[in-house]
This record gives sequence, C-alpha cells and structure tokens, in this order.
Amino acid sequence: MSQSTASLVPEGNQGSLQEDVSFDFNGVPGQALDAVRMRLAQLTHSLRRIRDEMSKAELPQWYTLQSQLNVTLSQLVSVTSTLQHFQETLDSTVVYPLPKFPTTSHESLVTTLLRKKNIPEVDEWMKYVRETSGVTTALLKDEEIEKLLQQDREITNWARTTFRNEYGKHDFKNEESLSEEHASLLVRDSKPSKPFNVDDVLKFTFTGEKPIITGSTSTSSSN
Repeated sequence: MSQSTASLVPEGNQGSLQEDVSFDFNGVPGQALDAVRMRLAQLTHSLRRIRDEMSKAELPQWYTLQSQLNVTLSQLVSVTSTLQHFQETLDSTVVYPLPKFPTTSHESLVTTLLRKKNIPEVDEWMKYVRETSGVTTALLKDEEIEKLLQQDREITNWARTTFRNEYGKHDFKNEESLSEEHASLLVRDSKPSKPFNVDDVLKFTFTGEKPIITGSTSTSSSN
C-alpha cells in the first residue's frame, strides 16, 4: 500500500521542512524592476496631482497646469526610456508566485502578473495608432517599419526643439501680469458708489454748472 508524502514526514517536522526551503533570488532583475518602479511611482504621483487640480471648483492658473503637464510628460518619457533600456531583461524574465504567496486573496494581482496578452485598453490603443498612421505592418518588412519609426522620431525631435526655442522667447507669467496691469488702467464706465448730492443736482438744473465728481463724493465747482 502506498503512503502519501505527508504521512512519511513526522508532524513536528512538516513546518520546519517548509521553512528550510531556500529560494535563489540571483536571477531576479532587481535593478530593472526597481528603476521601473521608481519611474512609475513618480508618474502616478504627477497624474494624481493633475487629477486633483482639475477636480477643484476653481481651476489654477493655466501656466501652473502647463508646468505640471510638462513635468508629467518628461516623467512619461523617462518611463518609456527605462523600459526600452531594460527591454531585453524584462522580456526574458518569467514571473511566478512563490509557494507562500497568498494566491487566494490576491488572485487578481497574480492574474495580472501572469498575463501573456495585452489588456483590452492597450489593444484598443495599438489598433487606433495603426489606423491613424495608415501603415499596414503586415505588408512591410522590419527594415521599412524601423525607417518609418526613425522618421517619426526625427519629426518629434524637431517639433520638441522648435517648441522649446519659441517657448524660451516669451515670459508668459510677466505677460499675464502686464496684461492685468494694463487692464486696470483702462477707463471703465461705472456708476458712482454714491448718488449725486441733491444740492448739486438742483444747482446744475438752475445754473447749468456741472458738479465735479471726486471719488465717491460730488462737489460743485466754484467760479
């Protein structure tokens, strides 16, 4: 009669047997994972900050949002470059849970980590990019696709450089303050804070002498 493995191990030693198992973490790409984690944490923080700013009843100044958006875009570029730098390492890494990992309570996390296909949102983005670009990847060679991508990178770099040069020629914050200062100097038609004095009105009606308005009070001009 065959016996189970558990029955061959004394009950007192079963727990120690599991604890004595040592795992080799030398193959874990710690540097790559930590670099990606830091970049993603920074990007998530910036996106959350933009979301909070846009959720306020009163929006901040436009140049504040633009500054935060520039920071977010630079962090997005940093994430992309980091993923490209460690692409070979991450593509060859196999993810699997350890025996002590709580797979029951974190089933969704395990499913996400072990997922082989793109999530539906990513597939929709990739489909949209293909349709927008008008390039049929199935009919092109890898060299031709790489050439098109290189042309796109060159155009992107040119646009980024041109925008940076033009942006440096203007001081938007000072222009905003100057425009507000000029607007405050404009003459506006407004009602006086206090009505005309009755005596001044009667005097103007009788003699035609126009009263002089100084601030919120009105006094009659003297001959």
